Amino acid sequence: MYIYSTLSQNIDFGFVVVNGGAGVTNRVSLDTPNGVATSVTSEQFNLLKENESFKSFVKNGYMSHSTFKNNADNVAKDLAKETKSNQKEVKAEVK
Repeated sequence: MYIYSTLSQNIDFGFVVVNGGAGVTNRVSLDTPNGVATSVTSEQFNLLKENESFKSFVKNGYMSHSTFKNNADNVAKDLAKETKSNQKEVKAEVK
């Protein structure tokens, strides 16, 4: 089971941490992902389904789930974007 997120920060639900990092530039590759994936067990997913915070993130479009591993950037196209905490894109002017 996979949880997809467009949030910039990790979310700790106590029994599992759902990865954040969407909209945040990776220091090594300099990529800025639109979405990130977290692998969870069936047990963790069953607990998440009952968690009010998780249900709110899903309802508001910041998280989704799938039994199959997909490209997180492709999944993120259908999710809400977190705009206030994303890093600003800087365009270098070449002279």
